[in-house]
Amino acid sequence: MKEIRCIAVLALAIGAFGCDALATDRFFNDVSAESPSKRYKVEAKSPDNARKKGRIAFQSSFVYTCCDTGTKQVLWTREQTEGSPEEIFVSDTGWTVIRTGGDELIAVDPAGHDRSRIRFLSEGLTKEERAKYVSNTTAGPMWSDYSLWYFLDAAGQHLFVVRPWWGRRVIMNIESGKLLAETSGVSTGAASYERNYVLTELARGVESRGKLEKEECCEALWPILTAAYLAGRLPVAEAVPLLEKLQEVSSVGSSTGGGLGTGEKFEGEVNPHSYSTFTLRQVAHLSMRRLGKVPKPLPANEFDVQYAVYEKHHPYKPKALSVSRTANAEQVKEGMRAEQVLDLVGAPDFVGYDTWEYDMDADRPFSLILKWDARQVIGVQRKTPALWKQGFVRDEQIVR
Repeated sequence: MKEIRCIAVLALAIGAFGCDALATDRFFNDVSAESPSKRYKVEAKSPDNARKKGRIAFQSSFVYTCCDTGTKQVLWTREQTEGSPEEIFVSDTGWTVIRTGGDELIAVDPAGHDRSRIRFLSEGLTKEERAKYVSNTTAGPMWSDYSLWYFLDAAGQHLFVVRPWWGRRVIMNIESGKLLAETSGVSTGAASYERNYVLTELARGVESRGKLEKEECCEALWPILTAAYLAGRLPVAEAVPLLEKLQEVSSVGSSTGGGLGTGEKFEGEVNPHSYSTFTLRQVAHLSMRRLGKVPKPLPANEFDVQYAVYEKHHPYKPKALSVSRTANAEQVKEGMRAEQVLDLVGAPDFVGYDTWEYDMDADRPFSLILKWDARQVIGVQRKTPALWKQGFVRDEQIVR
């Protein structure tokens, strides 16, 4: 199973707000947010999070407080009447948008009055989008990673924009609560905001590379990951020098084990189904390819040499390649073990349930797909065009 470090598994709120109980507990932490200028700060706190003993799930009874950080004056307070909050967004004009655990968006004006609300999944997304991009899990709907949420003033209107990872902007007039079609004026303003977001966050990531390497929790990494992903999708060509530096970051975003390796005994061998992913590097490499730049031959995934005694596990260090991995691609054959493949072509860019997948930077880019049983390669396939050029194939592997 896949363990995402510091990314909580989510569930819809239940109980007082009329939703059915789900199999996975949901924990709602106290949250806070500042406006871009840091003039306004909004906090949401629940008495359930103030308990000194015994943490409980599905915290509720949140109280929201908005302060002017300059004068320290409390501008308004409000009590929770909806699902518990997941995120808060605050604008420099004093507007607040609350995103609940059930993906309801509530717009609160500068005086603290609720002005509008929408149920994002049912009203903001189409039926086709829900079917294609929203995963229904025991922890509730999953869809929002690598999405961008922001305020935008355009065409004389106060807007709130949600850009899901697949790219269509959902635009809400926060005063009326109406969902709007995207006009040319809104598109221009949104594109400018998104480009600036990408360059600003990537620059911040470059400045904090040392901290990102040591980061125990990924909260600070999410905006940088989102910016790195959007750089290739928008696209933002000016982001290439920043991505070149960020590809050096080897922070682990997730660890995966089990699958076909479950029950197999490995003694001083690499388990091809147990690995750690350098998520920022993986995303940076994908965007660099989309921007026409060949990434450095740095691994996006790392595999362990495993033993019966867990304490003896250690990362496998492949042999240094004397030629490019593309040049060695033809030498990968059925029957090879993980160590042999790693020494020939290095670590894969993406790992599936029973596949290792490489995006090869040849004159005609292609993807090399290796199919595995529990211990060895049982199939070798070459795909052209490369999978990173084919719609959302790679995107879905990143956001899943």
